[in-house]
Amino acid sequence: MWVICELFGVPAEDRPRMREWTATLLAHTTPPEVAFATQNALQAYLHELAESKQRAPGDDLTTGLVEARDEGDRLTTDELVGVLWLMLVAGHETTVHLLGHAIIALSQNPDQLELAKAEDRWADVVEETLRYRHSVMMTSWRFTAEEVTIAGVRVPEGQAVGVAFQAAGLDPAEHGESAERFDITRKVNGRVSFGHGPRYCIGASLARLEGWLALAALYRRLPELTLAADPDDIPYSPSFFTVGPLSLPAALGPVRP
Repeated sequence: MWVICELFGVPAEDRPRMREWTATLLAHTTPPEVAFATQNALQAYLHELAESKQRAPGDDLTTGLVEARDEGDRLTTDELVGVLWLMLVAGHETTVHLLGHAIIALSQNPDQLELAKAEDRWADVVEETLRYRHSVMMTSWRFTAEEVTIAGVRVPEGQAVGVAFQAAGLDPAEHGESAERFDITRKVNGRVSFGHGPRYCIGASLARLEGWLALAALYRRLPELTLAADPDDIPYSPSFFTVGPLSLPAALGPVRP
């Protein structure tokens, strides 16, 4: 979250509020009136952020978007704010959950953790986590234009259907009979973790970089880090869209510089 806010010039004092807005908007337990009020507050803030960068340009991506809007009319203000919403919300929520999923998987598979430490294979940890426990459950609803049968299940016309991207990473037809096992030595093959084609995630490279740098730094400083709770008891985000642990109770052990 700190990285994406830094890139877009969000002041440090506003970043905790950005996190709170995101968690509220993505939770399916949020009452409608609260969701609307939160969305309005976030939209108003992003408009104010764009206006502040117009008054006092900085060395950040929001300033770049404002200049693109004002020089040649390549963006409307609403489009600019829409880009900010997408990049700031999606740009941190998914990576937060990626790190949480990775830490849980490594705690449950100590042999994989030792291999990652010994051979500096944090990039492989990130790739396997993206397959094994993808942060995005689904992005939007689809609706059946007519009755259809999928894998023996009849879906009537006019039904809402959610395509669960997480399931693709555990498909034995794609990843073999060991698909349910966390294995950082697994050969990287077809993945939909960051989408596909024109819908491929614009932040994929940044997310991968953030992931392996964060994990490498975490286990370098806290080499004896262990979970202090049963993984089955860890609360997960109440969302249909992005899924990850809300907190990770941990025993830190000695801290290294």
